[in-house]
Amino acid sequence: MPMWAHYANNHKGYCVKYSVLKPESIFPVLYEPIRVKSAVIITNLISEMYKGYEKGLSEPTEEFYKYFSYFYLSLTCKHEFWGYENEYRLLYPDFGLEDFSLEQKGGKLVDLCEVGLKVDAIYIGYKCDAEYVSNLMEIGKTIECEVYKMDFDEYSEDFSLITKKLI
Repeated sequence: MPMWAHYANNHKGYCVKYSVLKPESIFPVLYEPIRVKSAVIITNLISEMYKGYEKGLSEPTEEFYKYFSYFYLSLTCKHEFWGYENEYRLLYPDFGLEDFSLEQKGGKLVDLCEVGLKVDAIYIGYKCDAEYVSNLMEIGKTIECEVYKMDFDEYSEDFSLITKKLI
């Protein structure tokens, strides 16, 4: 229930179930009791980049790779309060600048096959507008995945959700 409230607009949104075809890009989130000091890591990373530039090095230093690894893994850390989420994160480093422009906003569209994911099912929140339900069902048909609508289990004592298959 909290996941639907936090991440699916209080049951008005949807959830997507994926198959992981390339697990090397998927990392479990580490739930830590204190905040990871990302600013220090980034400062050290930039410092190593600057040192390499000053020395005219053609390759990054070992220290650069160490700080880059720390930074990269810090992207998988959250406070232990969120541990119930049992979250995984996809980290997809795309260092190609060919598609980058200063006018580009909102990130870059990446094909699921490229990152090693496949959509298995779409789960629609029980408060989702009919228009969105219709759109999501069309998407499900197009990509050939199952589509479910969430509903409350009226016989459950703990407000459990049940799925009703639409496609």
